[in-house]
This record gives sequence, structure tokens and C-alpha cells, in this order.
Amino acid sequence: MITKEALPERRLMQAIILNAIGDATGRKSDCRRPNQVANDQRDALRWFAEAGPDFRRVCEFAGMHPDVVRRLALDFIASAEPMPRVARNTSTVRRRPRLQPTERLAA
Repeated sequence: MITKEALPERRLMQAIILNAIGDATGRKSDCRRPNQVANDQRDALRWFAEAGPDFRRVCEFAGMHPDVVRRLALDFIASAEPMPRVARNTSTVRRRPRLQPTERLAA
């Protein structure tokens, strides 16, 4: 059973896997230099292909089976599909109350 305290760590490990998939596809949309994109792509592909101890540990902490993650990730990387957008669960995000224009001046 997963404790409530373990959920942030699990989500972090899942985000690491998704980030690595984005790096491996080279289709991630951010402002990196082309040579950095190529280096990140090579490193991420190697991370999935070798599926070493670090990869397995991240998958286990994410609550995912490493062999399944590896197979699905490599299949997706080989496809020409764009990276899907991941919806962020905003129900757990604490937001500051919005100030009215007059309150902003006083604050």
C-alpha cells in the first residue's frame, strides 16, 4: 500500500521517466541548443536501452515495472507520434487568494 507521503516521490519518479522519453524523442519543446538536444537524446536512449540499476530503481519508485516501461518507451520513441500533454492535477496545488485591485495597492 502506498502512503500519502509517498505520492510526491512517486510522481517525481514518473516525471523523470516522462522527461527522459521527451529527451529521447528529441521532440521536447524547450529552448536548448541543438548539440545539447543531441546529447540528451543519446543519453536518454542509452538509459532506456541499457535499463541499468538506476533505470530500474526509478521505475520501481514510480510504481512501474521496469521491463514494461522499457518496452513501451522504446516503442513510443521509435514512433513518430508527438509527446502527449500531461494534465497536471491542480486539486493539490495551493493557490494564494486573489487580491482585488484595491487590496493590491494596500499590500
